[in-house]
Amino acid sequence: MLRLIDIVLILLFGFISISHFDSSIAVQLPEAGHMPRLQAEFQNLAVVSLDEAGAFVCGPERHQVASAAELRDWLAGEQAAGATQVRLRADRGRPSSEVALLQELCGELDLGLSLEIIRRAEEIRP
Repeated sequence: MLRLIDIVLILLFGFISISHFDSSIAVQLPEAGHMPRLQAEFQNLAVVSLDEAGAFVCGPERHQVASAAELRDWLAGEQAAGATQVRLRADRGRPSSEVALLQELCGELDLGLSLEIIRRAEEIRP
């Protein structure tokens, strides 16, 4: 006795083999108009990284911050430039007290904070 899935597959392949496909149809591909919108979403975002040594690294230029006061000044400058949200990329081996420092600073400056935990390359296993 044949199983139902075998019958369905035989019918499917039969219909595919007798179907006629017209290869001369022009397909209208969509324009890539979403990139400016995505860039506009990230204009109000300041990125701060917390590396495995415990140092704060700020922005795309990877400016290393030595103290909490310097971090607060950098965040205030980003806020003046239009940032409303801070994304913290923290190494998973760092204590949460270092994240709490940035959370306090964001609260003082009325900035939103999102947290992204990253893994070191040697911890990633296939």
